[in-house]
Amino acid sequence: MSAINLNAGETKSVLLEIAIPVELIKDKDVVFVGNVIFKVNGNIEKEATLVINPRSGALLFDAAVSIPRAYKLIRAGKDLIAQVKLLQVGLLKDKVDVTASYVIKDLSGNRYLEQTETFYVLGDKDISKQFETEALKPGKYVLGLTIAYEGGFATSSDEFEIKPGLFSWVVWVLLITIVVVALLLVVIGLKRYIRYYKLGHGELVSPPK
Repeated sequence: MSAINLNAGETKSVLLEIAIPVELIKDKDVVFVGNVIFKVNGNIEKEATLVINPRSGALLFDAAVSIPRAYKLIRAGKDLIAQVKLLQVGLLKDKVDVTASYVIKDLSGNRYLEQTETFYVLGDKDISKQFETEALKPGKYVLGLTIAYEGGFATSSDEFEIKPGLFSWVVWVLLITIVVVALLLVVIGLKRYIRYYKLGHGELVSPPK
């Protein structure tokens, strides 16, 4: 940890260097998520999300995952839609076996969803993906993509946010209970009405007190 001293109105550029141990680089999960915390006099003033998307030195494909604007902020339980684009940057004569790994993490790096698929690629490729979000609580998340192939890998990521649903299950139970009780009261009232009408031989009579 290092400190930076700034006078009022002064700005400085800071180079942030992050070292990642080689043993943490895995073919199925190389997207790293964390926070950069800015403190003033020991008090936290701001937190910035930090997502690291490493890649191998020799690239056959570059990868990009993007979440459409309409899905950047979705309600809990709604499926997340993402677009994946692979760009061939190396010379290829035949199809290459590629493994695509997807992961959803919160801003603390905790994993909530992992999916993997394998396919052949020659040239560029566009893929539309859909992910369930029922297990995600309201908050901010990162969707990470790793494209791995023999001799290299590429990564990409995009952020999205889950907002609370319109109603929780407790509210739904309460609403259903109210509706059922209301219907029962209506049915009971109709039965009393019909019974009193018959007792009066076609004329309504007052209910007994």
